[in-house]
Amino acid sequence: MMRVNLWAVTEVMAAVLPGMVERGRGAVVNIGSASSEAIPSFPFYTMYAATKRYVAQFSRSLHVEYASKGIHVQYQAPFFVSTRMVAKFTEAGWLSPFAVSADDYACAAVGWIGHGGALCVPNLSHQLTWCVAAVVPNSALDWLLLRTNAWSRGLCLSKSERRRLSGTTLGLVAHGLNLNLVGRDPNNLAEISDMIRSRHRAVQIKTVVFDLYLVLTPHGEEPLRD
Repeated sequence: MMRVNLWAVTEVMAAVLPGMVERGRGAVVNIGSASSEAIPSFPFYTMYAATKRYVAQFSRSLHVEYASKGIHVQYQAPFFVSTRMVAKFTEAGWLSPFAVSADDYACAAVGWIGHGGALCVPNLSHQLTWCVAAVVPNSALDWLLLRTNAWSRGLCLSKSERRRLSGTTLGLVAHGLNLNLVGRDPNNLAEISDMIRSRHRAVQIKTVVFDLYLVLTPHGEEPLRD
């Protein structure tokens, strides 16, 4: 979690911002989570919420630093989106009134790129959920999340499957935006690039191989683990 939400976000931002500064324009969207903003705690997913909080403050600060250079840095903080990650919740009927489809969220998210402030909640359903959470006492939210997250944790521990391409990414492509794909596996990146190009020939795609298991030391890059 720290490699993805802390180190990778920081390194990728450091890689793309100089080019945007040189051009005098650019837009950055970091996808976060309402778990770091709208609710007092997120038990059993502590590292997830804590690292998303880093992304939020990181994005806010960069938004202020780079606004005068024509660069818009935005942190989007969605609630639940109907993906495989929350499939067990929706199947049980717990999130059906609150979760939005990946396509609906992607359309709303794309519409806000380059607009608004540093923090953005693009989807109307999520905005309403945020308002409801704001009026519920923190103690009640803590009680509820402790129990629901403990239940979901028991389900998720047995799941090893993950999505290879997010609905937000497909939404960006559908609107004709070019992509930079970042990952550890060059073969996986090439496969995803070929799939996107087969559907959207006009989209330009760059791939960056970024090994999150390597750390920079005084002796050069070394494995994070043996």
